[in-house]
Amino acid sequence: PDSQLRTAEFFKKQAAERKAMFETALRQANPSVTTVFLSIVPEVFCPSLVRVGSVADGGKWMCNPWAMPKDSVVFSLGSNGDISFESDLQKATGNAASIVTVDMTPASDRTLKGLDKIGAKFVHAMIAPQTNLTSKPSHYTVADLMRSMGHNQIEILKMDIEGERATITSQSISINELQIMVEIHAIKGTQSC
Repeated sequence: PDSQLRTAEFFKKQAAERKAMFETALRQANPSVTTVFLSIVPEVFCPSLVRVGSVADGGKWMCNPWAMPKDSVVFSLGSNGDISFESDLQKATGNAASIVTVDMTPASDRTLKGLDKIGAKFVHAMIAPQTNLTSKPSHYTVADLMRSMGHNQIEILKMDIEGERATITSQSISINELQIMVEIHAIKGTQSC
């Protein structure tokens, strides 16, 4: 209705400023949480906002997962063995998404079987400011991990990586039509929003 159109127009007017603010934050060595997250508030009104995955810690709010294009690339950073987000997303897309789950903790056989069943891949690695393949586990920037997996763009980036989110902001990744789902904790010594 009229209110939805007004809401969409309001956000469209702010989109360029928010994009510039986010890109500036990406270039900073140590951007504040506030600088990053103020720039990525919703740019569109989403009447189909749903919880994908567990209603507890592992799930994330997502806008219209049913509208994801076939073969969309999803990076799920941090799972700690909870693959409910990945499972629900594949149900919503009819197993059409290309999902990469990354965690610094080795996956159990049950987790690996569950991911294999839905066509998702697991990478035992840590997301870090610099790639270091000699570290245990290997450290990757998101951009380097994307390249190693043969992807040049991500449609969905889910982050639940306990304090390592700040390392993502300084990395060069495609942000065209990207949905980002992030879990925010108050971390001692960081600015919160």
